[in-house]
Amino acid sequence: MKLAFDPVKHGWHFPTNVIADAMGIKRSNGLCGGMSLAAVNYFRYGVNIPSIGYDEFKKANMVDNTDLLIGSNNVNPVLNFILNSQFAVFESPDFIKQKIALPFPNTKGNHHYASVYDEFPKIKKALDNGCFVIIGLRSIEEGNEACHQTLVYGYNENNSTLYMYDSNNPDEEVIVKSDGYRLIFSNGKQYYSYYLLMTLNPEVRSNLSAYNSLKNQVYNFSVRPPLAA
Repeated sequence: MKLAFDPVKHGWHFPTNVIADAMGIKRSNGLCGGMSLAAVNYFRYGVNIPSIGYDEFKKANMVDNTDLLIGSNNVNPVLNFILNSQFAVFESPDFIKQKIALPFPNTKGNHHYASVYDEFPKIKKALDNGCFVIIGLRSIEEGNEACHQTLVYGYNENNSTLYMYDSNNPDEEVIVKSDGYRLIFSNGKQYYSYYLLMTLNPEVRSNLSAYNSLKNQVYNFSVRPPLAA
């Protein structure tokens, strides 16, 4: 089962680290959730994903990311939208919930068991209801630390398979399966587990032109994106 989302058409055409390299942002892996949420908002408003690349990001000529936080006119509006989308993801109740200690022993095996037997049914239900899901992933290299966020638009119950847009791999469908104790990605990556982070209904649209902490959850994090071509 898949929703009508095609990473080649509806996903960003550059990887996460391009923004960091072009803008001089020190942390290169901190925009994956924002790229996922921003992509959903372009999709839900029927606006094409902008064809934007390294040179256009470079025009801002940023030394650090101070201006990004205050919406400087020097910042490309599309980049600003991605950044603020990431801030909005951090407001998700499920993101906050993951900061709390789990009720069972904090082991890799238990994390993986919980993702396949507890989280997969939640993800499946959301997709069956026509909603996109942003998931959080826990690192296989750094214990159980949360390390990445991707956008899920389809599933197959065989091996708890998920179909997703991964901002680290633009213009391709990434498939993840459980081998019983870890997650194997078609792009070669491996993680221990995933958890539902955000459920996004593409039918919900607000008149907001910017994220608003008081209204984000009420309007399902729907914000009209920059109408860049």
